[in-house]
Amino acid sequence: MHRQGIAILFVYMAAICAGISGEKAAIGISGLSSFEFGQMVKGSYQIKRGLNNDHTWMSRMQAQALVDAEVNEHVQVLIGLEGELFGSFNREYLFPLTNMVHTNAYPTQAEGIVSAWSGTSHPLALHVGYFPYKYNEDAQNLGEYLLRSRPYPQIVITEFDFALARRMGIWLNSSLGSMLEQDFMIVSATDYFPIWDFSVVYNGNLNLLNKFLHIGAGVNFNRMLAVDNTWTNPRYGDSDPRRSGNKKFYIENGDTLIYPLSGIQTIGRFGIHPQALLKWNFLGEKDLKLYAEAAILGLKNYPMSSDSLFGYENILDRIPIMFGFNFPTFKILDVCALEAEHWSNPYPNSLEDVLRWNQASPGVIHNGRYTKSDYKNDGWKWSIYARKMLLNSFHIIFQAACDHSFTRSLTIEDQDFEEAYRKKPDQWYWMLKFMFTF
Repeated sequence: MHRQGIAILFVYMAAICAGISGEKAAIGISGLSSFEFGQMVKGSYQIKRGLNNDHTWMSRMQAQALVDAEVNEHVQVLIGLEGELFGSFNREYLFPLTNMVHTNAYPTQAEGIVSAWSGTSHPLALHVGYFPYKYNEDAQNLGEYLLRSRPYPQIVITEFDFALARRMGIWLNSSLGSMLEQDFMIVSATDYFPIWDFSVVYNGNLNLLNKFLHIGAGVNFNRMLAVDNTWTNPRYGDSDPRRSGNKKFYIENGDTLIYPLSGIQTIGRFGIHPQALLKWNFLGEKDLKLYAEAAILGLKNYPMSSDSLFGYENILDRIPIMFGFNFPTFKILDVCALEAEHWSNPYPNSLEDVLRWNQASPGVIHNGRYTKSDYKNDGWKWSIYARKMLLNSFHIIFQAACDHSFTRSLTIEDQDFEEAYRKKPDQWYWMLKFMFTF
């Protein structure tokens, strides 16, 4: 189907959903268009091939539309679609065919919301479908670990100007006034293999002293409900050789075991918002915010594997800690945030073994080419983020960072499974974005 046909189909579906009640529904349309560009000043790309990746230009265009249909006072349907122009990242084969602009279209939102007790101090909302989710309003780039990471192997992913996640499933949200907000979700894996596994997630946010202090905690039973347990939690000696032949195993209490791709993640966070009490007119609403978030990417320890290349024996190596501060800009900018993260993960932040072999080993370290000493200086990440809105519609966004971004490629041969900024904190990039919203 042509991408134009996909867009028409989504709008048509929204109109149908809005009319199912037999009543005249209120339909709103919102969206955005954006153009972003920047440079990978110094970074890595397929380091095992020895490819250089300094001073690489990056650019992308996005267009998004969201149809919001209020069917009645209890039912709401949201359907969104986004299209983009982007370049496939390829630094080895500089042929025109591999260095062209490509198009992509995908849904950003497709959910129905059933609400109860709206307008009271304890509203309840049930979201069903595909929805965006952000629980840490302070985080501009780093953090948001609950749904942007996974255990065994430990992986953290960030993306420019997108500090949130999209998930498919069921989300129940409840509030107790402005003080307590709770989320319970059962979401299906749509990002990385093995797909369709279900995770059970709980997250709670507590606001105190008129929102001066924010405290949050959450747990993600990642892939707790496996669609095919021999993929997610393989056993040594499975009859299907595709599911056991490449698996890394370890010995525990005399038993030969294989690392699972499932695990339990937890997060804790806090935020201090002085402007909630001070309300100084010469400062912006977000100025002076101080915040932090930490996660445990896998509660259970696993011993060193049989080939002595890796193991998950130290829980401290599975704890990323992020902290940030919003500098006062005296309303010149809407927000100017400096964020830093420390994560003593001794292994690559890599999806290679997950995507190539469906095994919970940390990327290219499986082939013995790299040792843990190669990643000793990879513990710190940093990010500077600034945003300004003009004329209630035009947004200017700037970011410079050494974070957990990954390069994008269309073919498996060009794919780099490790994050682009690694080994040293002097690997970094900058991006500038112009965006119109309506």
